[in-house]
Amino acid sequence: MNEMAPQPQPQGTASEPATIDGAVRPGRFVASLIRLSMLDLRGSVRHLWILIACLALGVATVATVGAVGASLQAALMRDGPLLLGGDIEARLTYRPAEAAELALFHRLGRTSEVVDLIGRARHGSTSVLAAVRAVDSAYPLFGSVEVDGAGSVAQLLAPANGTFGVLVGPGLLERLGLGVGGRLGLGKAEFEIRGVLRGVPDKVSQGIAIGYPLLISTEALTQTGIIEPGSLARYRYKIALFDGEDTAAAIRSIEQAFPEAGWHMSVPADATEELSHYLGLLERFLVLVGLSALLVGGLGVAHAAAAYITERQEDIAIMKALGGTRRRVLLHFLIQLLALTLVGIALGIAAGTAIALFALPLLGPAIGLKLAPLLDLPSIAASVAFGLLAGFLFAYLPLSRAETLRPAQLFRSGAASAGAASSWRVLLKPHILVPMLVSAAGLLLVAITDTGQPEAVGWYAAGAVLAFAILRLAAFLMQRGLRLLPPAPNAMLRNALKSIHRPGSPAAAVVLSMGLGLALLLMIALVEDSMRHQLDPQVRIDAPDFIYMDLFDDEVASLEALATSNPRISSFVAIPLVRASSLTINGTSPPELKRPSKDLSVYFGDEQPLTYAATVPDGSRVVGGQWWPAEYHGPPLVSVSDDLRDVLKLKLGDQITFLVFGEPVTATVSSFRTYEWQRGGINFPYVLSPGALDAYPVSYFGLLSARPGEVEALQAELTTAYPALVFLPIEEAIDAVRSLMASVSAAIAVVGAVVFASGVLVLAGALAAGRRRREIDSVIAKVLGATRAELVLGFVIEYGLVGALAGGLAVLLGVAGAWAFVTIVLESGFVANPVLLALVVPVAAMLTIGAGAAITWGALSSSPAAFFRR
Repeated sequence: MNEMAPQPQPQGTASEPATIDGAVRPGRFVASLIRLSMLDLRGSVRHLWILIACLALGVATVATVGAVGASLQAALMRDGPLLLGGDIEARLTYRPAEAAELALFHRLGRTSEVVDLIGRARHGSTSVLAAVRAVDSAYPLFGSVEVDGAGSVAQLLAPANGTFGVLVGPGLLERLGLGVGGRLGLGKAEFEIRGVLRGVPDKVSQGIAIGYPLLISTEALTQTGIIEPGSLARYRYKIALFDGEDTAAAIRSIEQAFPEAGWHMSVPADATEELSHYLGLLERFLVLVGLSALLVGGLGVAHAAAAYITERQEDIAIMKALGGTRRRVLLHFLIQLLALTLVGIALGIAAGTAIALFALPLLGPAIGLKLAPLLDLPSIAASVAFGLLAGFLFAYLPLSRAETLRPAQLFRSGAASAGAASSWRVLLKPHILVPMLVSAAGLLLVAITDTGQPEAVGWYAAGAVLAFAILRLAAFLMQRGLRLLPPAPNAMLRNALKSIHRPGSPAAAVVLSMGLGLALLLMIALVEDSMRHQLDPQVRIDAPDFIYMDLFDDEVASLEALATSNPRISSFVAIPLVRASSLTINGTSPPELKRPSKDLSVYFGDEQPLTYAATVPDGSRVVGGQWWPAEYHGPPLVSVSDDLRDVLKLKLGDQITFLVFGEPVTATVSSFRTYEWQRGGINFPYVLSPGALDAYPVSYFGLLSARPGEVEALQAELTTAYPALVFLPIEEAIDAVRSLMASVSAAIAVVGAVVFASGVLVLAGALAAGRRRREIDSVIAKVLGATRAELVLGFVIEYGLVGALAGGLAVLLGVAGAWAFVTIVLESGFVANPVLLALVVPVAAMLTIGAGAAITWGALSSSPAAFFRR
């Protein structure tokens, strides 16, 4: 018996972990535990590549978004004066600065005049819309104009041999078929092309620019004749303050000296405010997409962990048979999880940083910013926190099944799976539930801290939970329904259906991963398709073919006469226009608009376009109040676009005072209107009653429609007959919108593909978790006489059905999400492409079958003899 007595062990030997439940030498115990866990992990990493890949993909997305966002914000703060073009910008639209105003500007600092307007550049019978910018010799005060040409900007634009110079964008050269040294016309003047314009330093503050960029001198602008009193031109005066001048004091001095002029003053923070707002929205959206990749990838982590525990169940049984406690076994695998999580996080941060550093030089020129490569520590910290919390949250439950596995289970059934679903009773155990709730709360807290949008994160979390619940419920109902069906007469079909609802089946995970990934991609595709449908010419009922801008009475009369005599013209309508430099509501300033305007005012910046009409404009419908009588001659009334009712907190009877040419015009709100832009025409935010604007100079918007098949011929004829008149071809503008949509859609599709890639990894993880069970089933079936072809066909039926269900659910979720986004957020018409919807189900089935074949083909091909030898 003495021979059986335990022998003392030297300190530091491998037997030391036998005392793990005591409090002896905790430091050595932890070090020994980590050492043994790492030694055990060396041969198992190949089984956990999906876990690492899922975490790396999600962390890389969050890290990339954080790095890009930090670089953008740093650029906005650093380059504010450069982006504005000065320390102060004073601007008007209805007139240039007078002598006294210019004198004050020059006393405050170095001053440069910039005029932005729309024109048409022409060469021969071809003309294109141009975003004309006229600058003086002092421009730019900060930075430099990027141009392919020898000499300063002032030298390139100066007259030579009686001809002024012009700098144009490469797109304009391509459209007109010209090169440097060629000549183009603008209004009444002819210019020599002296260089190719690549960019201006204050592009961000320029706002929306319609047409190809074209740069001329302010001296040359007077020669073109395209600018007259009341023209749609924006006069900007950039001021670089002298040393010692205070920005706030300088602005006050201008406002006090000219209180009735209606000057709009901007500082560098104002120039970047709108861009910063939209970039912030984009950054938060991308962070939420990164979270989606992490959450969907978290399912892959869970399945990879479950597959790993399944592969190691014999080892777990041996560990417990040799005296390992539950805590010892759980800690063993948690340490391995932590190590792999750190590897995935490190790979994700490295990849995200590399992608961001590669993307920043490409993104900067597109938005007019110089983006410096940087490592943003807060973003990296948030990425690490996201990865750790997501890794633990999704892997803890499957790893805890190792704790509950008993050696007797293994001996009773060689197919016992540690990856089998846990009962709710196990999930509700405090040592399981509490850590998972804490990690979930941590994820929400980090997301709220990172985005600064608790409401958006809350809605996102609710939507994610709802989508998860719908997909899991559908999978449960599918399995329950198949279980209740009578056995199929065909053995192959019967076995395939049983494989879907058997314990441990990956069907639920497949439905969840494929459903989420495909639903997101489908939603993006449907939104894009709906917006493209709105741009289709057949949808735009009665829309004009050309919109003339800044017409005057004699030009309107000439075009009306042409419309009656030219057989190519079907109609011409002129709409009066007056600009208000500011407005107040019931004597107070209106609240700041937080979303883009959906009407004509988006092209006027700070000013508001006004018109008057006796009847309801085409395409509009009164939805509140009443329209004035056709012969109304009373006090001014105003009908307001319904989009502005809530954002400006307007109600019927409110008094709106517009500042028109420095004089107040007060009108009472009498109605609200909605607008169907497909009907053609122009949507004015404010339409006044007849007579309200009679005291002020009026210009006109002209809507001209061509007869079918005559658009191109009429455009050439109009360009020749009226070279000084600016008109916008609708299809040319629509093409620009289509191009912008294509760029945005491509970027969002790439981001959506990240989540879809996570879904594919989850699918692979789910199938890997059941690989051992699949191998056992195939061996038994082969022993009983099944052929490989029969096994493969049964496999195709099983995964095809599961993939088809996932595709069907993706259609429902994708259509619902796209409909909500298009109708509620974009307030547009929703269209679902039936061809696209019909492709989702077969694509889902093929993807599921293909992924299943890649993961489980070895199991299906396993030889019974080789299996039993192992």
